[in-house]
Amino acid sequence: MKRSIKAVVHKYKLGKEPSDFAYWRRQSVIRRLSTAEELRQLFCQMKYGTRPKFQRVCRIIKPVQS
Repeated sequence: MKRSIKAVVHKYKLGKEPSDFAYWRRQSVIRRLSTAEELRQLFCQMKYGTRPKFQRVCRIIKPVQS
């Protein structure tokens, strides 16, 4: 059984289109978080040319002498 995707187009008058907020509010929390993470990774790729990583921080702590 072959499945196909149908294109859906909605026309709205200027200023009468539904808000993006309403669309994202209907989406699940998992979907919203995964989309936000995908956008964050795309942003880092465009801005820095690399994938985001954690910074490594090293501290040298001198022992307290009593």
